[in-house]
This record gives sequence, C-alpha cells and structure tokens, in this order.
Amino acid sequence: MKFTEIEIEILVDLLREGSPLPRVYKDRIVFEDDYGEADEEPDSQQPLSSENLMGLIGSDLKKTGLFDQIRKIAHSDIPVLIEGEKGTGKRLAARTIHEMGPRAGGPFIIVDCGSLSEALAETQLSGHDRGAFTGAVAEKEGLIEMAQKGTIVFQDVDALTLRTQTLMLRFLETKSIVRLGSNQPKSIDARVIVTSHRDLKAAVKEGCFRDDLYFHISSITLSIPPLRARLEDIPALAKLFLQEYAKQNNKRTMVFSSEAMRALWQHNWPGNVIELENRIKRAVVLAMGRKVIPTDLGFDIPKHQNKYAGMSLRDAREKMEKDMILHTLSRHHNNITRTAEDLGISRPTLYELMEKLDIPKPK
Repeated sequence: MKFTEIEIEILVDLLREGSPLPRVYKDRIVFEDDYGEADEEPDSQQPLSSENLMGLIGSDLKKTGLFDQIRKIAHSDIPVLIEGEKGTGKRLAARTIHEMGPRAGGPFIIVDCGSLSEALAETQLSGHDRGAFTGAVAEKEGLIEMAQKGTIVFQDVDALTLRTQTLMLRFLETKSIVRLGSNQPKSIDARVIVTSHRDLKAAVKEGCFRDDLYFHISSITLSIPPLRARLEDIPALAKLFLQEYAKQNNKRTMVFSSEAMRALWQHNWPGNVIELENRIKRAVVLAMGRKVIPTDLGFDIPKHQNKYAGMSLRDAREKMEKDMILHTLSRHHNNITRTAEDLGISRPTLYELMEKLDIPKPK
C-alpha cells in the first residue's frame, strides 16, 4: 500500500478531523461524497428571500426586530441612520430598504464619505457647470443629482469634515443642489440613508459632528449588532456563504467539518460579517475536498488537536496506515478478507502490514 506524499497529506488531514476515511482501490485513493449521490441537490438551494440576504439572516437578528423595522420604513421617504460596527452589513441593510421600497427601479448611489476630498467635495456632491473652473470643459452631474428618483447612501457619514457636513445639511434642508458655477438650484427627489460605525451622539458631544445635521438624519435609527453578539446566526450565514461561493467557483456541494464549525463559533469576529465572508471565500478555494476544515478558513489548529504534530513524514505515514487499517478492521468487524478488499491489498500484504505496525491479529 503506497501513497504519494500529497495523498498522505490528504489522509492525514482526514484523520485529523475525524472524517470518514476514503476507500483505496489499486493503491489509489477513492474519495466518497459526503452527501451520497454526486448529483443530489441539497434543500438549501432555494431562492433567497428579502430576509435571507447575505449578512442579514439569522434568528438572533430577527429577535432585534430589524426586519420589521425595514419593512415599515421602506415605503417612506424619511431619512434613515444605520449604525453598527464595520462589516456588520449596514450597506446591505440600506440596499434592502431601497429594494423593498417604491424607488427600487431608480438609481442606488453610494457616497463614500471617507474618500471625499474637502477641496473637491462640492463638485463631487453637487456637480459643476461648464467653465466653472479651469479644466471644466463640460458640465458634470454630482453624486446627489445621480440619485434622482432613487436612493443616495452617505456611507460612514462620521468621516465628513464640518465644512462638508454643511453642504449635506443644505441639501437635506432645501432638497436641492446648486452646481458649482451656477446660481440655479436644482430640485432633487431622492431617499437619503446614512450609515456610521461611530456613535454619532458622542461625536456631537465631542464637537466633531453638527447637531443640526444629526437631528435631520436620525429620525429613524437602525442598529445592527456585531456578529459576536449573534452567535446563533453564524451557522446559517456560514452555510449561505459557502453555498454561494462554491457555486461561483463551480464546485460541488461543500460542507463544514465539526472542527471548522467549532472554530467559527469560538472566533471573536472583529471584522464581523465581512470577515466571515472573506474567510469562507478563502476556504472554497483552498479546500482539498468537499469538507472545509479549520486551516481552510485561516484558523490554526492547536497542537493537542493534531495527532501528527511534530512527527516526521515517515512516522506520520506509519501512524496513518495503522489508523486506516484499524478503522477498516473495525468497520468490517475484524474480517481480514473484507478489510483487505476494502484497502485494495492482498491478505498476505495486510498481515505483513499488521505485523510491521504492531496490530494484533483478530481472534
């Protein structure tokens, strides 16, 4: 029974995670499907509802009443403030409000407030007329005007300078913009949604955020809890991401090992849903089979969980062969003939290996 080094590494991984061992046929590894028939489609391959959007699913999140709030406010035009740590799904919540409301057919414009230049903020937001400044050879719409009849999202509004906050306040108060180089106001009909990962009340007290702007944008406030406070949601989210990215990478149905799911539960998730999504993207690419293990997700395996830690390749090979023979003997109730057939070797070869590896002969 001879294996390549790559096959040994695969078998070591399978033994390490306690997965069912593969069959061996003519000295080659034959992997069996975790779900039986290869063409069988899991029940989870169902169209996603508005509540099952990635990052916004789960029983813990439902308990917060977030979905009910989104349904209620989607059909109004009142500005909405969405608060939460980075990566919790604030932009997705904003998109959901847009898609569920009457403006779903209109544009959905995101203003990344952190990337706005104070010197250019006015022209970026309000646009400019031809000849407004050197190099302005043609008129240009600003981001606010692009959102006409749709929704505009001011992402990370806490990053705006006080001067730019004044421009935003003027738009909210007048529902219009004035292009740079013009004196004619242009009416804007757009839903306004604002996101922030900072506590804006505290920012107001600190003097770095205008109180009048805060009062304009905070009539309705949605708070999205961090992933570490939504532990019950992790399996559903992880399964959904795994399903989606396996499909994108043309891979068959993939599953998590128990160790991988345990690692997901135990992680603190400083990057929230975005971190979970990125770890699963990585796992889909790196997984050697259909089952995702902790290392695929970028988690280290403690040495006490790795029975091959510190072993040489020869020792690991012998331990793997011994474990595989013992496992197969147990599966066939110590029947030597069936064990040899399952391992793809002869009875004499099996006896030789058992003697070499100090495996007692069945009585």
